[in-house]
Formats: sequence, C-alpha cells, structure tokens
Amino acid sequence: MIISKILSKIDISNLRFKRSPEKEKEKPSLIKEVIDEPEKFKLEAFIEGNEIIVKIKKREIES
Repeated sequence: MIISKILSKIDISNLRFKRSPEKEKEKPSLIKEVIDEPEKFKLEAFIEGNEIIVKIKKREIES
C-alpha cells in the first residue's frame, strides 16, 4: 500500500536509465567489421543444387 502511494507520485517521464558498464562493451558487429576492413576476409560462393551458398571467412594470417 505504501509502495503504491510512492509510485503514484513519481513522474515517470523524467526517469533516465543508464546502461551497465558491461553492456557498453559490446562485441563489434561482424558485418560492420567486414564492411570496414574487407581485406581481412575472403568470400567464397558456390552453387549447390538450386542454391547459391555464400561464405565469408576471416583470412588466415600468413607467416
């Protein structure tokens, strides 16, 4: 009962939420990485039956 009275007085339009620091450090998108640095990837495409199969793989590091 007390909680509902408190919640009824809160103006939710002014609430702001912050992301936790863990969520801010998201992994970069693989698609974005391919677009930004296409030379790091190789594209393989072949026909199998009635389908076109396309694979994008990271290039192996040549030593």
